[in-house]
Amino acid sequence: MKTAVLSFSFSFLLLCPLARTYAQDSIHVDSYCNFDGRELRQNKYAVFGASDEAEEIVADILDINHIQANFILKESSCQNALATRIADKRYILYNPEFIRQFRIGAQSKWAVWSVFAHEIAHHLHNDDFGEADLSVRRAYELEADEFASSTLCRSGASLEQVLAGLEMYAPRNISSTHPSVFERRQAMMHVFKEEYEFRGSTSYIEQQRELRHLEREQQKKKAASEDAFIGPVRPATDGPVDSNAFNLLIQGNLSKMPADKIRAYTRAILIRPDYADAYNNRGNAQADLGKFENAVADYNRAILLNPGDAIPYNNRGLARIKMGNPKEAIMDFTKAIMLDSTSMTSYNNRGEAYLQLSRYEEAITDFDKAIELDKDFALPYANKGCALVHLNKSKEGIEWLNLALQKNPRLVNAVQCREKALRH
Repeated sequence: MKTAVLSFSFSFLLLCPLARTYAQDSIHVDSYCNFDGRELRQNKYAVFGASDEAEEIVADILDINHIQANFILKESSCQNALATRIADKRYILYNPEFIRQFRIGAQSKWAVWSVFAHEIAHHLHNDDFGEADLSVRRAYELEADEFASSTLCRSGASLEQVLAGLEMYAPRNISSTHPSVFERRQAMMHVFKEEYEFRGSTSYIEQQRELRHLEREQQKKKAASEDAFIGPVRPATDGPVDSNAFNLLIQGNLSKMPADKIRAYTRAILIRPDYADAYNNRGNAQADLGKFENAVADYNRAILLNPGDAIPYNNRGLARIKMGNPKEAIMDFTKAIMLDSTSMTSYNNRGEAYLQLSRYEEAITDFDKAIELDKDFALPYANKGCALVHLNKSKEGIEWLNLALQKNPRLVNAVQCREKALRH
């Protein structure tokens, strides 16, 4: 991790293309997203190699977010700065004279950072520069502003510094591709507030130093006892996980309050929008708050990103039971079982959905399978007992309920179902 991000002195005098000694090239641009929506459309842009200063800024932004560049940075004849894609290559073009004047006018180096972070976000989010739906285009711009605000906040900028470039240069009114400056300001302020509350009074560098200290302490403990369990198990994922996003996932897992969990998982998703585990875990936190529709939306996203994972199907089924949709829940549990036939939880949950539909025989079959998979778990014993009581097999049902209470004397539904059976 570089430590120069808070003290690097920026001078953009060397960014002027007149001082460059290399040959120019040109590229043809058909579609793009840019910082302010006022680019004079042209198809051919002269481009030059990026200056050391610009590359340093971009490198710091990437480093802070723990991401790799998926674009080529070039000085250009564009009006200010833009992100584009040509065939399989992505570009960020910037006008060095605009950058120099922008930095001077805003009286802050962070204004320049916000421009580059904004354009990087378009590539990070895989935005479609040819998108015809203008409402979607405006959403792209807000997401890019949010990324820039989060990045600058974690770099140590104040809210006033984060907004300096926007206040100076962004158009006041909504355009065909860009939201109004009011909307953009509100989006950036909201993300800044959440980011600042998350990191508290600690700067990003101090936070990273603390994380490294904790890692060293964990390594010492592990060296002392190789059998010791150090921290939560890394979740399975369909690709490499950004380390900062993973740290936020763990932060959410260890948090006690659902609202704190949601905040951490949301930050992880902002860093890695395709993080299926973060969506699943945020869905769990939403369900803990009784926000089952929000939970289902998060599980939907997790399933879309990683359709081979049984867990979000199971969790979505639970949310649908709470919403009074046992038939849809059964379809989810069945899919989870197809993906993982060893899941005791999915069999038990599907059995409970069958119970709600008074399909007692099918429920008992699932409870038997759950018991076969985990003989020590009390809940399927209790559920089987309740199903037998509903089938007027109270004596046999009480036997299964007694077994459940032997394993867990505090199991409420076992106690209630047994009392009901004894009364009859």
